[in-house]
Amino acid sequence: MRDYKKQDLYPNTNVLSGSMILDYARSPQDFHFKWLLGIEGYRSPALIFGIVFSDAYADRDWDYLTYCKENGVAPRLIAVLQKVLPLFPVLPKKFCEYELFVKLGKWKVRVTLDGLLPKQDTIVENKTGQMVWNQTVCDYHPQLTLQQWAFWKKFGKLPKDHILNWVDTSTQATKPIHTFHVKRTIGQLKEFEQKLIEIIKGVEVGNFTVRRQYW
Repeated sequence: MRDYKKQDLYPNTNVLSGSMILDYARSPQDFHFKWLLGIEGYRSPALIFGIVFSDAYADRDWDYLTYCKENGVAPRLIAVLQKVLPLFPVLPKKFCEYELFVKLGKWKVRVTLDGLLPKQDTIVENKTGQMVWNQTVCDYHPQLTLQQWAFWKKFGKLPKDHILNWVDTSTQATKPIHTFHVKRTIGQLKEFEQKLIEIIKGVEVGNFTVRRQYW
């Protein structure tokens, strides 16, 4: 499985990952427990399945079946993975789990894309689980805005396409994969950057108690 490289992140360095940014915005207290004290929350079967899918998508040679069985992934979810994974185009490994580093003042933000198609200027994001993803959710979700912001800052342009694929793992799933296209404007990304600056300031001053509404 991939290495998250926590040693390269805050508090060891002035680098915040996308997950850290989103965690802080949700709850500075939980951010403190997880990233400073190293207290990990409960890893639900759905979360484990999402991690497995992400790694299997990036490395089609990985023996995900053995990992699933050793970590108690339900047989029904294993069957879902076996069904949908071949439906996803295989990207070169170097363009999977693709990291973008963006400098913001004295800090850097590390944003990891599930997939990048550089010649097509296209971002790929994959989701699994029973949380409903639809166009409205895609239009406002901060993780997707963060990905477009990082792409814009890194390459100086908006992506031509930003694809979100959702694998619905509920027993009521109507089809194996739901696909949506994400759009953001430069104005939205500039506004989002100001919120990122506010989050970084909160981390700098050690505010791990007071939660603000960032989005």
